Amino acid sequence: MSLPQPGALDRPRRRWIFRLALALSLTLNLCFIAGLAYKKFATEAWMSPQQRVQALADDLKLSPDQRQSFREMIQVLRLKGQSLRAANAELVAQVWTELDKNQPDQDVLKRTFGQLAENRRQFQIEVGTALANFFTKLTPEQRAHFIELAREQRSMIATRLWRLIAF
Repeated sequence: MSLPQPGALDRPRRRWIFRLALALSLTLNLCFIAGLAYKKFATEAWMSPQQRVQALADDLKLSPDQRQSFREMIQVLRLKGQSLRAANAELVAQVWTELDKNQPDQDVLKRTFGQLAENRRQFQIEVGTALANFFTKLTPEQRAHFIELAREQRSMIATRLWRLIAF
């Protein structure tokens, strides 16, 4: 009978330890990557609107005067948005009422849809004017950064503002 060679019994144990270390390393790397992805993509989506506005102002490095102009622009956006939703809610209700009829009146639908579009157009003009006024307070670098954020969709508030004035 022959004896096992020295160290032969340690090989399975070493493989098991190596596999365990490899699995732990892989798990930690996946957790690290998931944390980075969470920080990059999920945190802004879970911010309140006020937090997103504050984050954009911080990202643009606005001065106190610029922050005041930014707040005024956001206030115009909110008030005009509320006004648009209120005005259009009634019109949308009229559309549904008309569509619920056996023979909807096409002229009524056209006028109502035209009014909905006109309300939206007026809103875009007012928001675009407020945004343009705010942009006059920014440095060229800040304007470029804001536009970059909106175009690359890295900031939800910048992207929404950009979409409001886009045609």
